[in-house]
Formats: sequence, structure tokens, C-alpha cells
Amino acid sequence: MNKQQMHRALDEMVEFYSADPVGRRALIFDPDEPTGSCVMHTEDDRQCAYGRMVKPEYRLLLLDSAGLGGLSEHGAVPPQHQPEFWLEEYIGLPLTFVYALQHLHDSSLHWDENGLSLKGHEAVEKLRARIQRDSEDQWMGAADGGLGVIPVR
Repeated sequence: MNKQQMHRALDEMVEFYSADPVGRRALIFDPDEPTGSCVMHTEDDRQCAYGRMVKPEYRLLLLDSAGLGGLSEHGAVPPQHQPEFWLEEYIGLPLTFVYALQHLHDSSLHWDENGLSLKGHEAVEKLRARIQRDSEDQWMGAADGGLGVIPVR
């Protein structure tokens, strides 16, 4: 596990979505769900945190998908466990960390029209502290059944 890689992924994600939180986050709004719901990839090419980590040629599989689990029908192994699915810079990241990035993306409490909200800044600082504090075993999810890592090719 590479903690520098985790910090880079977090910094890049925050920078990307902060530039245009409304226009870049993959949220779908409807009258029944005013806070929006996240999808992995939209028709206008917005991606959630997971969706941005996926190679472009696989993004159509994500269109309007609400999660990686629903993509299992595209292969015997769920895509999150297929190394060819992911962009190179994300290979080896603990899936628990990837899910933490996704949660940061999804919560409307973390963003406002200018980028990270105060709650968002707090969430990022907590995640940075966790990156530094937690051991590889903790990030690999040993206590909760072992999510593992984005696999190496």
C-alpha cells in the first residue's frame, strides 16, 4: 500500500470537483430526491469518484449505474477486481479508500457552489489523518471481511 498514492488520489479528486462541483459531480436530481442521487457515469460525461478511476473504454458500462456491484453481469469477476478496468494511477489502492473517496463525492454536505464546504474540508482532513494513521491491514478491511485492493495487472 502506498500512502503517497492515496494522498495524490485524494488531492486530485478534491481539485477536480472543486473546480466545478455542480457541473462535474455525477448527481441526478429529480423532484422526489432533491439532494440528488449519484450515478457512476452520466450521458453528459460526468463521473462519480469511481467512474473517474475507470478507463474510458469501460465508462459506457457505467452509464446510469448506481454501483460497481450491479456491473457483475459484464464478466464472471466483478469489475472492481479486474485490473484492466482501472486507470493505471489507481491500481493498488485499497478498495476501502476508494469507497471513502466515493462517500466524499456523494455527500452534498461536503460541497457547495465554490468547492469543498466546511464539512467537506473536515472530511478531507479526517481522511488525510486516517491515511497516515491506519496500517495496511486496517485499510485492507481485515476487520470487516477484507475488501482488498484494486488488483495489480
